[in-house]
Amino acid sequence: MPRPLAPPDPPLGDGPAGIRLRPWRPADADALAAAWADAAIADHCGVPPGCGVAGARGWIEGWAQRAGDGRALDLVVASSVSSAVLGEVGLSPFLVPGSGRVVTDVYELGWWIGPAARGRGTASTAVALVADWALSTLAPARLVARIRPGHLASEAVATAAGFGRRGRLDDHHDMWARARRAG
Repeated sequence: MPRPLAPPDPPLGDGPAGIRLRPWRPADADALAAAWADAAIADHCGVPPGCGVAGARGWIEGWAQRAGDGRALDLVVASSVSSAVLGEVGLSPFLVPGSGRVVTDVYELGWWIGPAARGRGTASTAVALVADWALSTLAPARLVARIRPGHLASEAVATAAGFGRRGRLDDHHDMWARARRAG
């Protein structure tokens, strides 16, 4: 059974002129709906049905419940200067494709970055911050990421955050992994 996933305290960040990772807020609904409408995000991420502003509000309202149940910890990648939403990094227990089985000592990371923040290392920094925190605080056997073959931007993010390609999953995504220790 998954354990509750509380956000990092203190919040993670990379300095006063960079990014800060924080929980979603009701005021972020417009930014989330805009991100879900972005083709690059919709093509590679699990955008839920009803992805307009009302859907984004509902999804944000469920944030605390998902974290408390241990289903997901979704953190906003925000500008540390303006607090504007730049993207998201999510962490959840690993669900084995096709089986419905949850592996509780392996966590999966997923991420997206809005168009204005792409290509500046924002995703790599955010993913590395969450990965380092998760490995030291939650102490899973490993962290994984599912990346569609050929999604070069996500492959670059995973590599920069210390993940290595480990093979192909039954859902036809490549699995990238990072462990607490080598091997």
